[in-house]
Amino acid sequence: MSPPPSDSSGWPALAGAEARRRWLWSGLIVLVVIGVAVAARGLPWRQAWLALIGARPGWAIAALAANLAMFPLWASQWRWLTPPTQRPGWGRMLDIVALTSLTQNLLPALGGQAAAIGLLVLRGGVARGAAVSVVALDQMLTGIAKLAALGAAAALAPMPGWMRGGAWSLLGLVAALLILLVALAYGTERLHWFARRRSGLIARALAGVAGVTQHLSGLRRGGGPVWLALGYALVKKGCEVAAALAVQYACGIDLGAVGAVLVVAALGLSTLIRTPGNLGVYEATVLLIYSSLGVPPALALAAAVLQHFATLVPRLGLAPLLLLARRVGLASR
Repeated sequence: MSPPPSDSSGWPALAGAEARRRWLWSGLIVLVVIGVAVAARGLPWRQAWLALIGARPGWAIAALAANLAMFPLWASQWRWLTPPTQRPGWGRMLDIVALTSLTQNLLPALGGQAAAIGLLVLRGGVARGAAVSVVALDQMLTGIAKLAALGAAAALAPMPGWMRGGAWSLLGLVAALLILLVALAYGTERLHWFARRRSGLIARALAGVAGVTQHLSGLRRGGGPVWLALGYALVKKGCEVAAALAVQYACGIDLGAVGAVLVVAALGLSTLIRTPGNLGVYEATVLLIYSSLGVPPALALAAAVLQHFATLVPRLGLAPLLLLARRVGLASR
């Protein structure tokens, strides 16, 4: 048997490619951190710290609660997207979405989606094709919810030019994904027909795609489960707006729902640029929106930091807490 092809360093080519990808990703993270550090030097951190320690704790807790409330909604949404014969229990699905949230905030782009598919298969007992369909539908519904937030922001206040351009781009992506999923949902039989008349890699690829599309039955049955899941996605977006509004009240910012909706809509676009935990990108977006609405820089920075903290704590902390609770419950039996 001949050895696997190697690169110039003597390592197998696949390992070399993986190493290069890791180095590239690490380099991008370092560049982002350096850029954030340079940009942050001129920010009023001392005044922002004073504003943070003077924030109203009750409203800060309300922001945490609003972000935490998204997880039960998320678990229910994914259960509706899962085929009824493979649907995990609600508690198990809550574990899955909590772990998915953790991986999405730690892994690079698409890593969170891949981890979500693995979690649905390994922890939820969902077939691989069904798991892929759940994640694909979730991405589409998340995009629609972001578009709804952008539409609400446009109705409430003038949007910056970059947000208008980003909204049109996002609309195109979501529309393309919706058309693709509907076409695949109605093309399952044809894909199976083509797969039976091919051989080798092409046949396996077609059969694999058909295996995913057969689980898109919600789009074929008038979209009942998908429409209900969209309702959950919109309520989740409402929780984000409620959290942003609570942070405003905590920091003494008097913008009302207009400011909260603008911030959430802008974050829906800017956080498409993935960094670990959205660090830097998140704060810069909130700071930019509040500054454009006339909020003093120190107060805007305090709100940005507090809002990101209230977002990250549930996203990073719920999964370890649930796993610890499971272990304690098993140990006490």
